[in-house]
Amino acid sequence: MFFGKAIVKRRESGPYKITFLRGELNTDVIQEDLLLKSPNEVDRILKSIHDDRPKKKVIPLYTGPIETKVYSLSEFSDKHYDSEEKRTRLSELNLIKNNLVP
Repeated sequence: MFFGKAIVKRRESGPYKITFLRGELNTDVIQEDLLLKSPNEVDRILKSIHDDRPKKKVIPLYTGPIETKVYSLSEFSDKHYDSEEKRTRLSELNLIKNNLVP
């Protein structure tokens, strides 16, 4: 997934060639479906989690080229990434933080 701010900053229309692709996999044990349970159940589960593994796992570097379809620069926004999913997840994490941190 790519966000428009970086593309708009370069001021170049596509197609784009993507090389040296790297990423991270979210391995956090606190997933969205957990937060849909009752408050007592969420609290019980969170207190039982003893996970010391990293919350993100690096995906191996991919060095092959990938070419996108043609895009016009006007198709991208210069704003920071925002979505309902992002706002919901930030809200959920803040609730957890506020309930677990004294």
